[in-house]
Amino acid sequence: MDKLHDVEGSIEIVLSIPGKTKEEAEEKYLKLSIEEVLRIALLQIRAAELDRFDSDSVH
Repeated sequence: MDKLHDVEGSIEIVLSIPGKTKEEAEEKYLKLSIEEVLRIALLQIRAAELDRFDSDSVH
């Protein structure tokens, strides 16, 4: 049997919307395309990296 057919995987991206409940946020993100979700996730990762860089440079 081809091993590629045995492999299952998923990516869970946790996105938050300030002022929204978990259900409201999930409903909004279900309407987004995968490209939009990945773009938002990338922006959040970049923001986190900038925050980390800023806090590292303070020392």
